[in-house]
Amino acid sequence: MGVPEIERVEPDPRRNDPDLSYGIVEMPQDDEVLYKLIFDRDTSELKLGKHFVIKRFQYGEDANTLFEELFYPETEDAIEKNKNPIKEAELKISGLGYAIVNNIKIPLPLRKAMFRTSKNGKKIQVHTEITRLRAKKFKIKEQEIQDYLISKYR
Repeated sequence: MGVPEIERVEPDPRRNDPDLSYGIVEMPQDDEVLYKLIFDRDTSELKLGKHFVIKRFQYGEDANTLFEELFYPETEDAIEKNKNPIKEAELKISGLGYAIVNNIKIPLPLRKAMFRTSKNGKKIQVHTEITRLRAKKFKIKEQEIQDYLISKYR
């Protein structure tokens, strides 16, 4: 019984053809923004991205006033701070921060990543951009967010 001869296979000439290749697949970057919070002052809507309304406020309501101050500051110092994706505000009523945040109905990990309140609920911090790294830290599952958005807009 002899040793079988190994057949030599020539490499596929199409292997290096750029028209048939996917090219270089980019690896996701930690600083890539996955979710962006936007406040539309004309409609008093808090949105996830440009299209998904997650909360509507009544004009003049405390929450509406708070988000207007956060997203549309009027003083020069505040306008400079507004360029930062982390926005902070101090509230006049103790516990109001808790009430505002708890009334925003989005998946809990995403809500925890976007909103923080002080122990007495008088200060609120809003992260308007959630990066891939922050999403990992708060264990945000992209599929869970997609399912939430799809179920909300059926």
